[in-house]
Amino acid sequence: VRPNGGLITVQDLEAHRYLHPNLPGGKRQTGSLRGLYGISGPQGEQGGQPPTVADLMEKHVVSVHPATSAADVVQMLMGKYYKTLPVVDRDNRLVGMITDNDLMEKGRLPYRLSILEALEASGERGFQDILDELRTSHKFAPDLMSSGPLVTISPEATALQAAQLMTDKGIKRIPVVDPLGRVLGIIGRLDILKAASSIFPQAGIDGEDLTNEQPHRIVRLRDIVDPDMPVVTTDTIGHEVVEMLVMPPCPRRLIVVDSREHMHVVGIVADRDLVLRAHVQTRPGLLRMLRESIPFGRLTPQQQQESYRMQVRTAGDIMSQNVVTALDETPIGEAVRLLVQRELKLLPVVDTSGRLLGAVGRGTVLRALLSDYSDYSDYSQPGEPSQPVAES
Repeated sequence: VRPNGGLITVQDLEAHRYLHPNLPGGKRQTGSLRGLYGISGPQGEQGGQPPTVADLMEKHVVSVHPATSAADVVQMLMGKYYKTLPVVDRDNRLVGMITDNDLMEKGRLPYRLSILEALEASGERGFQDILDELRTSHKFAPDLMSSGPLVTISPEATALQAAQLMTDKGIKRIPVVDPLGRVLGIIGRLDILKAASSIFPQAGIDGEDLTNEQPHRIVRLRDIVDPDMPVVTTDTIGHEVVEMLVMPPCPRRLIVVDSREHMHVVGIVADRDLVLRAHVQTRPGLLRMLRESIPFGRLTPQQQQESYRMQVRTAGDIMSQNVVTALDETPIGEAVRLLVQRELKLLPVVDTSGRLLGAVGRGTVLRALLSDYSDYSDYSQPGEPSQPVAES
């Protein structure tokens, strides 16, 4: 080292090498410098090998024990980005899973966790009453666990196998266990999407233009958009918004447009927005509708009178603004980047005039990546995940 000092830095770079597809072995190759030299990278890649579950899983897992009360389970999930908890014994072996739906179905929780979080944030006294009621119910973690065999996966399984398992079973997070059933970590859809460029290298997620190479492989949002997303206009009255959220299929979010004629996206309404932005006089009626999943028209005249202010407020008053949208021509790789970087769960899709065509979510995008870019022979390789059952 020289007397006047110096600085050495290490930085991961992407190296791209193009081989014409008509030449022998001429496939597009990408990889980090670490991968090219056989050095273990941040995702545990060796020689360009795709990541495993162990490379991507979250190792610091929040779990509960059979003696954990239902009230404590709820408090542990409040304000977290995940709504699922593993139940483990004293040896850290997995014995069950608890989801948001389990809390409502088995714990008799009157609202989704997102609504409870809004109640707590608004200072509503009802939140503490709900916790007190849970404590007096004498329910514990085993009383809340999902029914049926557990969905688990081995740390040696490929990330592709984990993605397929999530898609097949309609689940968001899978516990990672060793041969003795001890919990080593947990892997979720977002973990898969963050590493999508390594798991699905032909999807163009690194920003490559693959149009000239494999035009039939380029999936764009118009190919996968769900046109049946629930939509309201800015002038939809409050109780109609509530009815759409509480009646089957009970969507978590509604897309708000300026009008049925133009269909320009101006906001999104989630169930928690209803509580956070409700007038104090409307909250009793609002919470009753959310708790009992009943439409406004089935409330008694007195209850309707209590909730009259809901008819004054509209979706435009309740919605969250500054919604991120994507054009229908957007490649799936760009959609993955938006979902990950902006931490989005729902991405409205519009045409060039700004007209809403539908939406995609993390599950839709992951399904599309699997169906169009994955080699299904991988799923029969050694290290197949254990027998699964769906988690809500």
